[in-house]
Amino acid sequence: MNRLLVFGREGQVGIELMSRAGHFGFELDGPARRQGDVTDAGAVEAAFARGHADAAVNVAAYTAVDRAESEVEAAFAANGQGAAIVAAAARRHEMPLIHVSTDFVFGDRPEKRPWLEEDPIAPLSVYGASKAAGELAVRAIQPRHVIIRTAGVFSRHRRNFVKAILAAAQEGRPLNVVDDQVTCPTPAGDVADAILVVARGIGEGGSAWGTFHYCATQAVTWHGFADAILGEYEGQGGARPRLTPVSSTVFGARARRPAYSVLDCGRIAREWSIEQRPWRAALPAIVAAIVKGASR
Repeated sequence: MNRLLVFGREGQVGIELMSRAGHFGFELDGPARRQGDVTDAGAVEAAFARGHADAAVNVAAYTAVDRAESEVEAAFAANGQGAAIVAAAARRHEMPLIHVSTDFVFGDRPEKRPWLEEDPIAPLSVYGASKAAGELAVRAIQPRHVIIRTAGVFSRHRRNFVKAILAAAQEGRPLNVVDDQVTCPTPAGDVADAILVVARGIGEGGSAWGTFHYCATQAVTWHGFADAILGEYEGQGGARPRLTPVSSTVFGARARRPAYSVLDCGRIAREWSIEQRPWRAALPAIVAAIVKGASR
């Protein structure tokens, strides 16, 4: 395999895929957003027809978690129907499909243990429900698929938690961040690397189809993550704003998030030899790039 067809190349993970593919021996082809809208079956089919690719990768998504509560149709169109359209085209063209999903397909439960791939899903938000619909569509339509669930994606590109925290810090605004929701923030570049390892494995005859979890190590609350971001910012000469821990109830986000959103990544390590790395390993360079304005 030497060519991948990518949908969503202008998002966080897509940008990293485009920049890293060469290191894994791939050429990437993928339509720009307007020409490759995954909700447009004709545009998707045209991309497959001209792509001459060995596999397809779908990282296109509606990711505005809170806004999705009032934009239900848009979220389900991109994350549910769009996933189905890409999966159907992949099957018609006999291409394996790698599809990225989210920890937000899970809900809450009393025990605090990492989520396994086979645990029942119970999304708490419109965003989570729309991504769950996309997963179900991919499984039903294209048997030769790999779904990678990840969590808390951040990078120097696009909108994400790290950029929001740094924007507030640069403006001197005080921050209230929830301290009762635990996650594993994951660099977009690490997600891209995981996708490319899977794609390379498929090209070499691997067929470990199904759903896999991949996120960074070191579970942390969002408040703890914000504190680490501000620590890096201070280390680069920035002034730390006031950071106050608050409960999710007090914070009052429109969309509910899982209280414990840690993923067990043992399966992807066993089947695809993909190991996790700490999110702290990537954070300094990403913060530096954002502070210096080297972002898109």
